[in-house]
Amino acid sequence: MNLRAKSFSAVGLALILAAPMTAFAQRFPERPLRLIVPVAAGAPADVACRLVADETSTSLGQPIIVENRPGGNSVIAVDAVYNAPADGYTIGCFNVVSLTPALHKSLPWDFLKAMEPVSGYYRLGFFLAISGTLPVKNYSEFISYAKSHPGKLNNYELGPSQKIAFAMFASRAGIDVVDIGFKGPDAYQALVAGQVHAGFDGPQSFPGQLESGKVRLLFVASDQRAPLLPDVPTASEVGLKDFQVPAGLSFWVKAGTNKEAVSKINAAMIRAGKVNRIQEFITKSGAVSKFGSPEELRHQTERDFETWTEGARVANYVPQ
Repeated sequence: MNLRAKSFSAVGLALILAAPMTAFAQRFPERPLRLIVPVAAGAPADVACRLVADETSTSLGQPIIVENRPGGNSVIAVDAVYNAPADGYTIGCFNVVSLTPALHKSLPWDFLKAMEPVSGYYRLGFFLAISGTLPVKNYSEFISYAKSHPGKLNNYELGPSQKIAFAMFASRAGIDVVDIGFKGPDAYQALVAGQVHAGFDGPQSFPGQLESGKVRLLFVASDQRAPLLPDVPTASEVGLKDFQVPAGLSFWVKAGTNKEAVSKINAAMIRAGKVNRIQEFITKSGAVSKFGSPEELRHQTERDFETWTEGARVANYVPQ
C-alpha cells in the first residue's frame, strides 16, 4: 500500500470511529434526565437546583426530574450519581465543600475521581458577622477589641464548615475566640442579643438585622465582593490576603460519562445561567455566578479541597 493509500485508510478509520460519537451528540438527550439534590425538597439549595433544572430542560428539549436524596452530608446523593450509568442522564447538584475528604472519617469513593465536572453554579463566600452590641464599627476595631479581650469573645457555629472557617480566621488574625455550637436559628437570636459575638454566615441569615445595625458584616471571605452587598469589603481588602472560605453549588456526572454529553449539558447550563431569574436569585443570595467550563470547575474544586483540608488541620477538626 502506498503512502497516499495509507493516509486515506487512516482518515477513513478516524471517520468510522468518530461516527458513533457524532451520532450520540446529535441524539442526546433522548429521554428525561435526573437531577440528584442532597437536601430536602423546599430547602434553599433545592430551590436553587430546581431553577437551573427548569431552564436547562428547556434548552435540552427533555424534562429534568429532580430527586431529593438528603442525608449523610451529601454522601447519599453522590452515591446515587455514582451508582447510576455513566451516560449523562443522571446529574448531581452538590455543595462540594461538604465532600472535602478531611471532613469525613471515610468516604466510599474519591470524589474527584468518581465524578466528572459539568459546570459551576454559584459561589458564596462566608461573611464575618458580628453582634451590633459590640463597641466596634469595622474590622480593624474588632481585631483590636478581640486582642484586648483574649478568650472573652465567642463565636457561633452550626456545623463543621463554620467551625473550621472561624478557626482559620482566628489563626490568621491572631485572636483568641471561644467556639460555641448551636443546632438551629437560636444562634442568630443569640448574635443579635449579644450573647455570642461573631460567626461566619451568609447575609440571608439576618433579614432586617443588617439595616438596623443589630448585625454588622465586616468582610466576605471571597475573591470578589458580593453584588448584593457591594460595600462589604473582601478579606484581602481588610488585610487578610488571599483568605477565602468559599461554598456554593456545582453540577457533576459520573466519571466516564461521554464527553459529548457533558459538553451538551454544560452549554445548556451556561445558557440557563444567563437567564434573568437565575441571575437575580444568585445576587439575592449574596453569591457570585460561576457558570463555566468543566475544567474551571475541576481546578476550583481542587483548590477548595486544599483550603478546607488545611482549615480542618488548623481547627484540629476530628470527623464524626
